[in-house]
Amino acid sequence: MEQFIEDSSLQDWKVIGSGGFGQIYKARHRQWACDVAIKLLRYDDGTNASLLREIKRMQEEVICVLGVFKGLPPNTKSGFSAQLGVVMELMERGSLASLQEALDGPPPWPLVFRLAHQVAQGINFLHSLPRPVLHLDLKPPNVLLDDSLNVKPTLVELLIPLGQRPLLDDIKGDALGLAELTGLMQRCWDNKPEQRPRALECTTETEQLYKMHKDAIVDAVYEVLKKLDQKAKEKVMTEQVQRDQIAESSGLYYLYCILYIQLLPVSRPLNLTTPPSKL
Repeated sequence: MEQFIEDSSLQDWKVIGSGGFGQIYKARHRQWACDVAIKLLRYDDGTNASLLREIKRMQEEVICVLGVFKGLPPNTKSGFSAQLGVVMELMERGSLASLQEALDGPPPWPLVFRLAHQVAQGINFLHSLPRPVLHLDLKPPNVLLDDSLNVKPTLVELLIPLGQRPLLDDIKGDALGLAELTGLMQRCWDNKPEQRPRALECTTETEQLYKMHKDAIVDAVYEVLKKLDQKAKEKVMTEQVQRDQIAESSGLYYLYCILYIQLLPVSRPLNLTTPPSKL
């Protein structure tokens, strides 16, 4: 049984995701001296049943569950009852969506093909369970990445509207196997479910496509990690410069106020018996 983790053990809470299931926070565990992710359940039936179902489902996805959260996240109004949630490993590299944003575009092609294959593997795993699990919200923000940019899909219960599918015109390039990968994606969108490829078929096809680029994956991952680390350093430096500028501005303003007060002429007391023209 997972151990209970109270809010007093956590600090520096930050929202990193949300959905129909609830919200996901990043927080620092005081005793463990590491960052963790906390998934709070939005709907709780007052028992541990929903929590246990969620833990079991996440363990089926091979997500490391570290404990059970019971308490109140920061900025929660007093009087609210304690919330239940799952404390799990934090995927430091964020999601596929944050990766695309950080790189200002798609990753190198070898990494693209590995990501596609690993997503297919994850879905095939879920579909192959004794009690198959449907993802139902497969999109970049829900594809988490570990320190080596490997995929770990997350499970949430929402549907993908048609308008959220990527535009084919946005898929540009002459990478080997790209036409086949695009074709596979289109087949997965077929209006007739029986015409769509099964998860195993997707996994098999993406594996063959990834093998065309596997020799270049080490260099591709190194290139991306180097860019991400450089951007992280630049962000830290920019934030430090901004803090210094704010501190400097505050200090100069404070000094200006002091000088202004000191340089003000001392007003003479008003003599009501003397005509204003002779003051």
